[in-house]
Amino acid sequence: YAMEIAENAWDYQQSKVDELQKQLIDQGQRFNEQSQRIKDLEHKNDGLQNRVDAAKYYMKNIFSGDSEVDQCHWGDLLDILDGKIVRELEQALKVGES
Repeated sequence: YAMEIAENAWDYQQSKVDELQKQLIDQGQRFNEQSQRIKDLEHKNDGLQNRVDAAKYYMKNIFSGDSEVDQCHWGDLLDILDGKIVRELEQALKVGES
């Protein structure tokens, strides 16, 4: 009879350990998913920051009269003028809020 009680106690404790292990694995997976999402947002942010920096640089040069206009400058200027960069920044901010 004592052996049966010991086995039941062991089984009960083992089920608690199994549940805790499952919870740890789930938490680890959520952590990894969140870490990847943060990396993706940082990568996207870096790209957008580069675009903003380029836009500021080109706008400064265009309005100061020091611009060396080439195809790249015109493409960036058109993106600025048609609002493409502003829309991308607004979208990035919305994504970052969620």
